[in-house]
Amino acid sequence: MAAPYDDQARTATRVMKLDVVGLNYRLLPQQRQKLATMVERKPLACELEREPKNKYDKHAIKVNVNDLHLPGLKLPVRNGKLHIGYIRRGTAAVLAQGLDAKTLRVKSCRLTYVNSHGWGNVEVVFSKSPASKRKTSS
Repeated sequence: MAAPYDDQARTATRVMKLDVVGLNYRLLPQQRQKLATMVERKPLACELEREPKNKYDKHAIKVNVNDLHLPGLKLPVRNGKLHIGYIRRGTAAVLAQGLDAKTLRVKSCRLTYVNSHGWGNVEVVFSKSPASKRKTSS
């Protein structure tokens, strides 16, 4: 089955569920539990951010949660964003090429699951320009 087609933007769209790893390095257990409880009630808006200068993975893609407020828990929020983890390395290696070339664009991203073991899931809607555009003659 072909990917859905967004006629207005003239791009194919695709929804993907991706793993987020490394939450245990950025959030304490009680912070992860609070975040998990929030996400169970309502997925949280997030964004993906390429990090090509990451010393461990040149294809790294950060996951940042926007405008997160967890009362009673001090969090390292910078510019209104909380860096919670990264897209799994193998998946990031594939996605980074399209994101860097700007042939792949993130239309929306939602954090949908967090567990106590330090990983979670995001649901991402990507749009991709058609591989080739037809030239029309007048």
